[in-house]
Amino acid sequence: MLLFLILALLFSFSFPVEIFSEKLEKLPDGTYKAEGDVEAYYRDYYIKADLMTYDPQKRIVYAKGNVYIRSFDGRFEAKGREALLDLEKDTGYFLDTEGRFEKFNFSAKRVDKDGENYIVQEGSISTCPPDKKEMNLCFSRAHISQRYVFSQNNTLRLFKIPIVYLPISIFPVGERRSGLLPPTIGSNTYNSFIYQQPIYWAISPDKDATLTLDLRDKQAKGISLEYRQSMRKELDLVGLFSFYKEPTPPGKWWQGRDITTLRENRYRIKGDIDLNNLKAGIDLISDPYFLEDVYLTTKERTVPYLTSYINYTKEWDRFLFTFDLRRFYDTTSSNNKNTLQRLPEIGLYLKDQRLFDFLYFNLSTAYTNFYREEGSKAHRILIFPEFSVPKNILGLNFLSTITIENLLYLDVKGGDFKNKKVIGSVKYVERVPYFFNLNYGGFRTNNLVEFSYSYRPK
Repeated sequence: MLLFLILALLFSFSFPVEIFSEKLEKLPDGTYKAEGDVEAYYRDYYIKADLMTYDPQKRIVYAKGNVYIRSFDGRFEAKGREALLDLEKDTGYFLDTEGRFEKFNFSAKRVDKDGENYIVQEGSISTCPPDKKEMNLCFSRAHISQRYVFSQNNTLRLFKIPIVYLPISIFPVGERRSGLLPPTIGSNTYNSFIYQQPIYWAISPDKDATLTLDLRDKQAKGISLEYRQSMRKELDLVGLFSFYKEPTPPGKWWQGRDITTLRENRYRIKGDIDLNNLKAGIDLISDPYFLEDVYLTTKERTVPYLTSYINYTKEWDRFLFTFDLRRFYDTTSSNNKNTLQRLPEIGLYLKDQRLFDFLYFNLSTAYTNFYREEGSKAHRILIFPEFSVPKNILGLNFLSTITIENLLYLDVKGGDFKNKKVIGSVKYVERVPYFFNLNYGGFRTNNLVEFSYSYRPK
């Protein structure tokens, strides 16, 4: 029969330790020993174990066997083989433990508690769920406080495979906090040593910034500052400024390049702002080889072109107006004068209007200024009236559309457009959408299959 015993031991301004167990005895030295499904409550902690002892004189709790500890605020949770807590000094240790602190899941050979700080030895930490630890950080020793995690001799592992070694690492805990972020240390074809140290600054709840120091033994050394601000629920303003000092004379990475593009002061200016209907962005670099020399990942190094833009959209019940201005920077060419720009493109769309019971009409119009400093350029006017007829045949919904495509090129300079200033065509499209549902057990899907045929004469 389950014995339900409660031990309330008052001490230190009447903070109690409450112990529930199947068996409870008092040893000759005054220590209480509880066995069998032991549960204890102390201040903000819940403790469970197979065996537990409590020394009321020294105020020490010792737990062994399937030890489980949880804070009532939900910030800390751990289980392990053995634990000791000195309630007076607010210290203790856990052996062979794993658990969660804030957003971090951890495991360790030993965890020492000193007040609100923890020292973790021979452990690992990850933000991935315990059953899906694709990436974790292993270390020899870590100090966890209420604000930061500081670890030594780190190895970043992906699916248990070490990919990066970090001598030290420091990152914030809980809410956003200013501090050092994990650095990047490595090498590449032209540098035997690369060290990038990001420094995070939590300015306010809606603003933050990251300053990154970039040191290399051969190529350009530099600094980058990224600023972020949320004006509404989503991220609305992002700004980036990077500045690098290129060593002279030029290194071997300039072999085979257009040397006229060499700049001692190299930079990138990038920014984006989203004001709902109005969006704008700028992306400028000092030379076409900046991305290739500065960034480390293939995705960032091989961007074919950069875009600076202004976009405005206004919608009414019957019309949609768009303004789109885009300037492109070709990173694959040493000369951007041949790059075709869209300065600007203005569109006006008349939404579907019902002319008769069986006939609908819409109209797309646009003006585009195709501009480049060298090469062919022109102004284009687009007029696309479209007629559509929906119908039902044998229970299937058919949609027939005829679009009259008219393209008019004005002020054509260069290229082979001299005999093609007016281009016209007719496009016919027939669509048959088919909707159906599939049920398998408790799983249900809504599906759409569309058959279409289109024809445009040469």
